[in-house]
Amino acid sequence: MSLRLQFLLAVNLTLISVLAIFLYLDIQYQRSTHLAELTIDTKRETELLAQAIDHLDPNNRNAVQSLIDHVADVLRLEGLTARGFAVVADGDDMLLPSSICMPIGEVNALIQGMSDAKLSVTDEWVISKAKAGDLSVYLFRNAEESHAVSARHTRWRLAEVVLFGLLATGLINLLLIRLVVRPFTKLARTIRQISRGELGVTTGNFRSKEFQCLASDLNQMSLALQKAEQDRGIQMSKASRLQQRLQSGGVSVPGLDVVHWHEAADHVAGDYFDILRGPDNSWLFCIADITGHGVSAAMGAAILKTILWSAVESGSDLCRIMKQVNHRFSAVKLEEDFASLLLIRWTPENREIQFASAGHESAFHISKSGQVVTMESTGTLIGIAEDSVWDINSLVAKPGDRIVLYTDGLTEARSPSGQQFGRKALQSLIESQVEKPINKTMDVLTQALQTHLSGRCADDDVTLIGIDFDDSLEV
Repeated sequence: MSLRLQFLLAVNLTLISVLAIFLYLDIQYQRSTHLAELTIDTKRETELLAQAIDHLDPNNRNAVQSLIDHVADVLRLEGLTARGFAVVADGDDMLLPSSICMPIGEVNALIQGMSDAKLSVTDEWVISKAKAGDLSVYLFRNAEESHAVSARHTRWRLAEVVLFGLLATGLINLLLIRLVVRPFTKLARTIRQISRGELGVTTGNFRSKEFQCLASDLNQMSLALQKAEQDRGIQMSKASRLQQRLQSGGVSVPGLDVVHWHEAADHVAGDYFDILRGPDNSWLFCIADITGHGVSAAMGAAILKTILWSAVESGSDLCRIMKQVNHRFSAVKLEEDFASLLLIRWTPENREIQFASAGHESAFHISKSGQVVTMESTGTLIGIAEDSVWDINSLVAKPGDRIVLYTDGLTEARSPSGQQFGRKALQSLIESQVEKPINKTMDVLTQALQTHLSGRCADDDVTLIGIDFDDSLEV
């Protein structure tokens, strides 16, 4: 439930509760007031009736009977609110109105219940007593009629209270919406815009001092985030350009056609590829993947490149290079960081390919006839242990052969349904493109990846390298 709805509910429920309590107390007050008025009227009328009877001849029962009959008629004619009757008692002898429908026994029981009291109030009757000489005069007034009057008054009062409550509630809600809800909504909308990356957006001005202070702080935060993001963008752009300089670019290897494709999951990547020339005129192809992606992985890739360059300057022996890279990388990396690394050494003089793989994704060597040999891992990841060793495997390259290297960001790329691209799909595509130039093959592979992702970005950095051995290569 939104804060806006909770706030309005709290205010409206409070108003309804207050009105309900007021109405209940008003009903009780009106009920007691009408009963009190009836009681006062009954006592006064009883005294007047007693005075009238006192002026009559007490032995003239017909005159007394006529008087109480007249009183009953008058009370009946006054309406339901004044319905009642008078009783005159002389000891056990009672005179009742001729028109009375109430049983005499019930009347007598009520009179006997009064004893010496001058007033009795029950749920049904208000009874007042007065003396007229030796006679006792009783006036009965219907208390239920008083309740009926209270009920009718209450209904009118209820209508007035409900109407007033609706008007007051509507006015208060309008004020709350204008003074509280709208500013809250405006602030919330601005916060949602900031959370969506629309940095620099501001809320505008508010009438209340409190909301204006809050808006001012929010606007300052938004502008500060915008500046920070702009600074970050500049720094990340520089870092991206710097990393591009770390990757191999524009290096031409005689007798080989080399094509590479790279897509970073962030501004900078943890993938690294390079082409280096050894001191013995051999060529070294390198592809590596630092754990994770983003800035930390990119720093790891930069460190790995520096270490690899230093190692290659001392010679082209793969076993020595792997050990030196592992030793120095282990000394500077964080405990949780590792790297997969594949080194391929190409010696043009004898057409020999040597490779060592530190837990990297298996590369594919494809002959001109379409035969595929996977270049599997020959040892553990770089940075696992300083005394790690790697086997060195060899192949002979023939004209028309092809090697495809890649990082796991390609094979582990997931479709919107969660399905991975997979190594088998990659191998099938490579085998189907054996007759095409490597640049066309790379286009097919990258297009297949984009189709698999359905317009989404891969979760990890993706690097793909294709090497074609020229048909003109001497055998």
